[in-house]
Amino acid sequence: MPGAKAIHLPEFVKHISIQPSAELLLGEVAERLVQAMRSGFNEASRTPSVWDKAQRVPDPDLFFEIIPERKLEELFLPESVRKVSDELVEEHMRRDLLRSHGLEPRHKILLAGAPGNGKTTHAEALAEKLMVPLYVVRYENLITSYLGETSGKLQELFDQVRSHHCVLFFDEFDVLGKERGDSHETGEIKRVVSTLLLQIDRLPSQIVTITATNHPIDALAQEALASWQEKFTSK
Repeated sequence: MPGAKAIHLPEFVKHISIQPSAELLLGEVAERLVQAMRSGFNEASRTPSVWDKAQRVPDPDLFFEIIPERKLEELFLPESVRKVSDELVEEHMRRDLLRSHGLEPRHKILLAGAPGNGKTTHAEALAEKLMVPLYVVRYENLITSYLGETSGKLQELFDQVRSHHCVLFFDEFDVLGKERGDSHETGEIKRVVSTLLLQIDRLPSQIVTITATNHPIDALAQEALASWQEKFTSK
């Protein structure tokens, strides 16, 4: 209002006609509110350090969280890849509208290409655009020499992540999803991989699952390829 005097909230409280005890209480609340707002502003404006990027999640032995910083607009992507990436983001922003028509946003993506061509960065940028954390699966702790234990850890991973809104990232997915024609591989390994693909298929659409492989797409098992709604190959 023109001509109005700018005063702080605690000062404004003093102009209200209330009982002394109530005035004291309200003044305290106002002071705490101002402090909380200042604290929130300082925290929001803090530039994340390298040490901030990896954050703890329910079980850091199975996957770790990266705070997304890279932006989708900053990436040099083929036009076709950018178009699908933008469409996927828009579908998730309008998921309530899609669901009102009995549809779900796409949420399973396969990225293929040579090492160092930006597959992990692409996953991070999608997470940043969707405003969700990026969860990176830790194979070194997930896959053990005891096959039954591997199945149990897979189940634990999906049980933990299912309640989150996130991007779940499987790097070097060919470790698990390669074509399994080798006669030396046991039936147990095949069952583990089949279980993994089934669990991915059962994830709700608020979890965007992205897998990356350094090998050609046709090196993956056919049932693995069938799980992905979008497949990108980058040079």
